[in-house]
Amino acid sequence: MRVLSVNPLLLLLSIFFAMQVLASTSPAQVDSSESNLEAVARLRSEADQAMRQRNYELSLKKYTEAIQRGSTRATVAYNAACSAAKMARRDDAFRFLDLAVDFGWLDLELLNQDADLESLRADPRWQQLKKDLIISIEQNNVLWKSPAFNSKYQQNLSDAEKAAGLSKLWAEVKFNFVNFDQVPTLDWDAEFVAFMPKVLKTQSTLEYYRLLEQFVAKLNDAHTNVYLPPNLSSKFNARPALKTELIEDQVIVTKVLDQAVKALGIEVGQELIAINDQPVHRYADQFVKPFVAASTPQDRATRVYGDALLRGPVTDSVSLELKRIDGQTFNVTVARTLGVSQIARFFSRPAAFELKMLQGNIAYVKLNSFSSSAALKQFQSSFSKIEKADALILDLRSNGGGNSGVGWNILGHLTDEPFATTRWHMYQYRPTLRAWGRHPQVKQESAAGMFSVNREHHYDKPVAMLIGPRTFSAAEDMVVAFDILDRGPIIGQPSGGSTGQPLMFDLPGGGRARVCTKHDRYADGTKFVGVGVQPDRLVKPTVEDFRSGIDRTLETAKETLLEQIEN
Repeated sequence: MRVLSVNPLLLLLSIFFAMQVLASTSPAQVDSSESNLEAVARLRSEADQAMRQRNYELSLKKYTEAIQRGSTRATVAYNAACSAAKMARRDDAFRFLDLAVDFGWLDLELLNQDADLESLRADPRWQQLKKDLIISIEQNNVLWKSPAFNSKYQQNLSDAEKAAGLSKLWAEVKFNFVNFDQVPTLDWDAEFVAFMPKVLKTQSTLEYYRLLEQFVAKLNDAHTNVYLPPNLSSKFNARPALKTELIEDQVIVTKVLDQAVKALGIEVGQELIAINDQPVHRYADQFVKPFVAASTPQDRATRVYGDALLRGPVTDSVSLELKRIDGQTFNVTVARTLGVSQIARFFSRPAAFELKMLQGNIAYVKLNSFSSSAALKQFQSSFSKIEKADALILDLRSNGGGNSGVGWNILGHLTDEPFATTRWHMYQYRPTLRAWGRHPQVKQESAAGMFSVNREHHYDKPVAMLIGPRTFSAAEDMVVAFDILDRGPIIGQPSGGSTGQPLMFDLPGGGRARVCTKHDRYADGTKFVGVGVQPDRLVKPTVEDFRSGIDRTLETAKETLLEQIEN
């Protein structure tokens, strides 16, 4: 976790001033059974809702109460300042802005552009606030964003750069990684010591980065990865123009994306038996799995057999042995034609949102990505058609995540009451505790947030949700909230089992890495990271169904909803 150096006395004084804002206001009535974490989460949610409704007096009251109860979120203090500024309470606004900076808020661009703060800009304190913020940003950049590690790409980095990159990767994981409990027997320091001589023996930057991939793969976390420099990615991440998937422990060709590949006799539905004269599973175990970062067995199988299996240098062809549907085998050599420039041509990304009406007046909505607000905007613009359906299917089987708020906003149309999202924790490193012989990693908990609903457009008919191993990250956050809502059955296979907030940073030679810093659970504490969200009805695809063009998961959802409609 990145923490700014803060003067403890100034921080305490800032909190004291913030608490004085409500000195003349009666205290909130709090349920005695409500924990402090739950109270803070509730107050934040109520404050956000009031601010959206432009009830700034109420939002200021709720934000301040959240701070009084221990919230140190910079956004809470900043939003309190905005609420105060909208009411021309400048003294309070500046106190909360100072507090936001003390809490680690560093967004100078937002400060300059936010219309909510317009009433403060003519005040003499505004320029001093900006100076203080700029100093904090500069200090943060020197400590955490130094360009010292950002060396340019070379075909073979120096030993110093290689050692520095491994050391940075080790340190970022050591102090920021939140999921060490997922690998309880892993000695991270011992791995660091073991890998140092290996990286110093590498003869190229590609070989070096492949070792870094192996290093972080030992953490078993799909939100903790190493990314090759662009110069290498375009050369090494090449693939033949076909797709494969593990179905019933068989590697099946699921798409052929180029006529040249089809001309070799490769067809959808065939089984891949061997790669470069090695049985496919042995090849995967030796050449693919050690480099793949994954959180669960189902996540690993998807990545190994669906994404990385045929990855390699664009200059090298790959020898394949395949079995036709009639049982006959044949061998072909396929070029890895899909470099970065070709992938866009052959691997067209599906639209973030797809809608079609199924038999029985069931609306089928595919939510393929939350990387932008497109899925939410199109769901809302299509709501007049969706609300006429007698039932709704939400398909998240191809959704790799993005912004959790997109999914939660869509869920807000399916209920008339605020609903719980995930609870989470991170760790704060406190070196003084270590000096005193105590555990220095202190868990900082955050209760599940409460998400507001869209009462204007509310769908109250039967709903089913489809999930699978590619349901990942922010998509899983939506599935968890849907499960808590008990809004309908979840059908399919366990999800990928990985979400959280990754921390991105640069490595020598132009590569990058990320480390997962946030661990999410159900609101009641139930675990799904490292496990996957479990469906109410488990439906696994079969080779026979795939070859017959039957989507068994979708068919099960349709049957389930039709029964509900009829009853």
